[in-house]
Amino acid sequence: MEKKKNIPVLVTVMHNILKCKKLGLSEREFIMLDSLISGKTIQDLGERFCLSNERVRQILMEASKRLSTIPDKSAEDFEEYQKLKRENEILKKRVAELNTMPAPIQVSAEVAAIPITECDLSVRAYNCLIWADIHTIYDLICKTQEEISSLRGMGRNTLREINDLLGEYDLHLGMHNIILV
Repeated sequence: MEKKKNIPVLVTVMHNILKCKKLGLSEREFIMLDSLISGKTIQDLGERFCLSNERVRQILMEASKRLSTIPDKSAEDFEEYQKLKRENEILKKRVAELNTMPAPIQVSAEVAAIPITECDLSVRAYNCLIWADIHTIYDLICKTQEEISSLRGMGRNTLREINDLLGEYDLHLGMHNIILV
């Protein structure tokens, strides 16, 4: 019974391996590209393969370059060629989007781990952040200006106070592409 369930999985794996060899890609590159086409994000791929976002982007760009050199008549039949061509166009668009992404910002892990309780904030600012479940500098910089300003009790002066605090560490609100060092 178990063997019959595994047969479709094995057939799919073998099909993917043959496709990889035909395209000149490694199995990891093929899986990454296929996942990207399916709507996965770079962060999802990084977590799955235990790689940094930057390394995933590099692998995808290299694979995309390799795919763009496929000769027009390399596919065995027209339908497969058309499918590969569509996938290649999607990948080119996704890689172009990746190239426009800002480079990751390096933030000291020590600074990111500073608790809000140790910061020189007013009681109002402290309470607003604690009510929003923001306990460290890292939690704070991951929030956007709009998210923080929409917190209950958050006014212009309190927001300015928070921005001044982050400015002391050369940080700002809305930092999403962060690497802790």
